[in-house]
Amino acid sequence: MPPRRAKRAKLEPVVGATPSSRDVVGAKTSSDSRAVAVLPNRRSSALGLPVELLMEILSYFPRPLVGVPLYGVYFHSTPPASSLERTNLLRALSQTCQQWRLIFLSLLWERVEVCTARSQKTEAAWNLWLARSLERKSKGLAQNPQYASHVRCLNVILPRCSTATVLPAYVSCLQALPNLHTLSVLSIYTGKMTSSLKSAFEGRTFPSVQTVVVPDHVHNVLRSCPEVRRVICNFGSGTALVKAIAKDCKKVEVIEDFHTDEKMMKQIVNAAPNLRTARFPCSISPAALLLLSPLKNLVNIELRTRVLSEAALGNDAFLVNAIKMAKEVLRNREGPKSLIVRQSSDMYTPWSKNIELD
Repeated sequence: MPPRRAKRAKLEPVVGATPSSRDVVGAKTSSDSRAVAVLPNRRSSALGLPVELLMEILSYFPRPLVGVPLYGVYFHSTPPASSLERTNLLRALSQTCQQWRLIFLSLLWERVEVCTARSQKTEAAWNLWLARSLERKSKGLAQNPQYASHVRCLNVILPRCSTATVLPAYVSCLQALPNLHTLSVLSIYTGKMTSSLKSAFEGRTFPSVQTVVVPDHVHNVLRSCPEVRRVICNFGSGTALVKAIAKDCKKVEVIEDFHTDEKMMKQIVNAAPNLRTARFPCSISPAALLLLSPLKNLVNIELRTRVLSEAALGNDAFLVNAIKMAKEVLRNREGPKSLIVRQSSDMYTPWSKNIELD
């Protein structure tokens, strides 16, 4: 006797849902509503899990660190599988059912990235993909406020082709993100990029942005964020960024990875009088650190090093002198303060140490 055929699931409309072929599985759509198959959810124990447990499971798929190009900025870079796992997981969970869509859709759109392809590409194909992807996603977010309102972090590589159409779309997108607080640009392309950025961003402001991660030559993006509190230089010395801070970003409290000599440190002190935290790369000198003394609000200093282990910390005379000077700068400050030394090489086991200030 042949097995009995399973009954087909009934189709019911989803109220308030946006039609999307990617969201519908085995269902027909219309212009008025879309229908999805109603699965036997009453028997699914997964839907009975508390939200706290779902968030705990999701924590095993961490977000990429802000400002750290884990998958590179060169066209020939191959992204690690882990850089896409969280996004893929959230997309799948948000399309499972209405209940999980309410939970996971906002998390899916919380961080938008246009900086890595899913497959290896030639340089020409990479730039074309990048330009098309950034323009498409920018226009999509600008036209869909229900998704744009969820975006908190936007992480992109600006392409070196089609800038006449891509950059205006990108700027319009930024203006459509009311809750954007982190703006990150991973870019090493120079040439005409600086002048194109100046034309696209001139006169535009994004007051919700609190953290900006940009290369030195992308300083025009920083100038459009007057309320920024944290600035990370991910490529270059940071000289142009300091000038932008001095002129247009008066509320900066945190700077990171500025390659600072004594001349530039004087400029930083004048440009960011409200500075509370400074994180410097390995090349910072004791004499440059001493120039931080006039900053009365500075209570946190972090020094990066390539010393392989905490036990070998005393073997680097240059770093030892820098630590002494940083302690001198912080010693008489009121309230909680910290001095941290952190290993900055990706090739070895990372470590960090809190230095006693007494």
